[in-house]
Amino acid sequence: MAFFQGVVTTFSGATGLLQTMLGHVLGAQHSDSLGIGDGVLKTFSKTLLNTPLSRGQCRVQLKISSEIYDLWDNGEEIFEHEIIDTSSLNYATGDISITTNEPVDSGWSIPVDYVLGDDGEDWFLHLDQTTKDNNNNEAYPGENLKEVVIKNSGISWKDKIITGLREWQFLEETLYGLNYNMYKQYNYFEESQNNWNINSASTGKSNYDNTRNNWIKHPNMPLNNDNMYYWIFSNKRRIIIIVRVAASIYVSGYLGGCKALASPSNFPKPYCVIAPTHGNVSFASTSNNFRFIIHLNSSQIYYSAMAFDEDSNFLYNKNLTLLPKYNFMDVGELKKTKENKLVLYPVYFYDYLAIPKKSYSVLDGVFFVPGINLASEDIIEIGGDDYLIIQNIFRTSYQDYMAIKME
Repeated sequence: MAFFQGVVTTFSGATGLLQTMLGHVLGAQHSDSLGIGDGVLKTFSKTLLNTPLSRGQCRVQLKISSEIYDLWDNGEEIFEHEIIDTSSLNYATGDISITTNEPVDSGWSIPVDYVLGDDGEDWFLHLDQTTKDNNNNEAYPGENLKEVVIKNSGISWKDKIITGLREWQFLEETLYGLNYNMYKQYNYFEESQNNWNINSASTGKSNYDNTRNNWIKHPNMPLNNDNMYYWIFSNKRRIIIIVRVAASIYVSGYLGGCKALASPSNFPKPYCVIAPTHGNVSFASTSNNFRFIIHLNSSQIYYSAMAFDEDSNFLYNKNLTLLPKYNFMDVGELKKTKENKLVLYPVYFYDYLAIPKKSYSVLDGVFFVPGINLASEDIIEIGGDDYLIIQNIFRTSYQDYMAIKME
């Protein structure tokens, strides 16, 4: 896991939050060619120049019988697919070899894209472009706001965790923010045709605010166009972003994977994105629908988070919530153990309207902690591990604190 903290001086641009975060979490990305098909050859081998490779982050694209196959290594030094006969990938030396069952199409130069970097600093950049509107035109001509799509392979190295971030602003109302997005898949073969909104959850043109150029039903992290202090926690599964946007106002975001409560065959995509709100909201808002990432309440839950269910369908409607914070609102005595110690409560994705009710997954490294004599930016030690304490936007009651594990 990687941990970073610092100060950004503006909302966007090279010194803004998005570009600063990407500078921390993206791996060193390289491209090569494994060879050129001639309609006969089945075996291709090469030694990649840059090492060591990050596990699960090497992509090979093969074209066989006019069909393009997009293959990622499985984190255990092979590429698994029905078109592959044998394969090997040495992460340390860069030696790569693939033998297919059928010849690679004549004239196809086999792309190899791969990433170098420690865990959490090895995210793969799929898309990096200026922010587009719902017609894929420049949303903010001359402003150079950005939208990106990034991918990692999870703790198992076999996942395809794909998430997106998009800068947006509306100066007339002093609004600045990051839209969050998640993907079932990515259109690898026509990346130039990918709009940021492709494959997201039921967010078509009718959910786009043309005045503010904001996807109003995507999770949104409101930001400030001024000095902002940040904390970033990144591993191969997810990225947690904490930002102090003003003197005592904290916003938070979670992008990527969770800990599944079932086997991969029963729950193949335990992924999610969570932000404090959705729509056109200022960082200075006191609205009840502006909350930290462990609390989705009744006025907020519609589009502050996206997740997948056990059938890889999008969850984004009103029955998606988080436990235990949602149910602890009125339990003022649930504070400490009988030995008068703090308690860390895991945070569960929960579908409370399902019959029967369902728990899907657990956030990675994020905990509800009833706040007794706590303050934001405290670092507490429990069980030999350190945790950063962050409050619920501007709120400071006993139930408005979370702890982020610092590994």
